[in-house]
Amino acid sequence: MDYAEISFADDNRIDNYSDKDEVADWAYPYVKKVLSSKIFNGISETIISPLSTFKYAEAAAAISNLLEKN
Repeated sequence: MDYAEISFADDNRIDNYSDKDEVADWAYPYVKKVLSSKIFNGISETIISPLSTFKYAEAAAAISNLLEKN
């Protein structure tokens, strides 16, 4: 994302998610980045679900969003 110079529109977007405290400390800055750039949008407007398995459809949507931003 940094290499592609993707902008981060809403740096506080992670605060909208009720389960943000479940994100591992090492992953938090990265999750915050992908949420703020709207590359990943969580499984709903208020849930990231960081402890669940990332599904193929979610990965495909995130890749598609990344390519659209680039």
